[in-house]
Amino acid sequence: MTDAPLARAIDLDEAELLALRLTLELYGDEHCPFGPIQPPPDPARIEVGTRSLVRRGLVERRGFSPDRDLTRRVLVVSEPDARVVLLATGPGQAERVMDVYERTGAYVEHARPGDRHRLGPVLEAREIFQSVRERFAPRRSTGDFIELGLDAPEHFALLAFAQELAVDAEAPAVLGDDAQLGPMESTLDGAVLVPGATPRLVGGEAGGIPPPPVPTEAEWRAALRSLEAKDILRPVQGGFQLKPYLRDLAVGLVQGARSVLTRFDFRAEGWVVRDATFVPVPGSLFVIKRRGQAGLRIQELEPRSLERALHEVVDPI
Repeated sequence: MTDAPLARAIDLDEAELLALRLTLELYGDEHCPFGPIQPPPDPARIEVGTRSLVRRGLVERRGFSPDRDLTRRVLVVSEPDARVVLLATGPGQAERVMDVYERTGAYVEHARPGDRHRLGPVLEAREIFQSVRERFAPRRSTGDFIELGLDAPEHFALLAFAQELAVDAEAPAVLGDDAQLGPMESTLDGAVLVPGATPRLVGGEAGGIPPPPVPTEAEWRAALRSLEAKDILRPVQGGFQLKPYLRDLAVGLVQGARSVLTRFDFRAEGWVVRDATFVPVPGSLFVIKRRGQAGLRIQELEPRSLERALHEVVDPI
């Protein structure tokens, strides 16, 4: 049997995968993307899958012995210890850019092209990190980098001003406290869009961190004063505006594309979830993380701080 097919990603249809899983006695757990094997398995379907695997050179003709590398790929995805998901989102859309399963230090990427399961080659942690790293372009120029720490009322106020700024060509004054938030919403296919949220996966519990609550009048006014002191807002006639240097970030928060990187570690006592949201803007890149119950930490990244932010999410615990 040639090793050529096993040097790259392998596509398996449902019949082929069924034959492999039954042979290897890998029935999957609640985190497996293959789904349960419906009893009783159809013998005719198993035969079709077996013949196809033999014809493709993925198993030995005699004894139907799968290649060791193929066996390892199926094992990692069937019974994973962890999952790393990179989700790219834009206005009204979201796409899984990377979906990787990990077991005892071995990583296998899984995808669903049509009705098939695509299993990538077995990779090490450093290879997964490098693959994620190559998808981001941090700021390389020198100078002051933006770093903001916001509590819940400040978070609410920033999003309110950002939404107004993203709608109009020039920043209008925001006078009320009824702005619609919108830029950070629900979850999709296991990757969280709200920093710190709990994933919605089979076996998981829906939930997560809600948007910042509408502040009281006193909290709103205190947040405005605090944001002015932090050089985020400037007073104008009848209200406040975001400082011009925050324009690209504001537009990116509300309208722009973002990437959400999440690692789920599956433990007997529950899941451990780590995530970060990356917002690219012209010439720069920001990372957004949860701060406290409903606050945010926003940091503009250069190459070294980007790598630290990625390690915090991707590295095993």
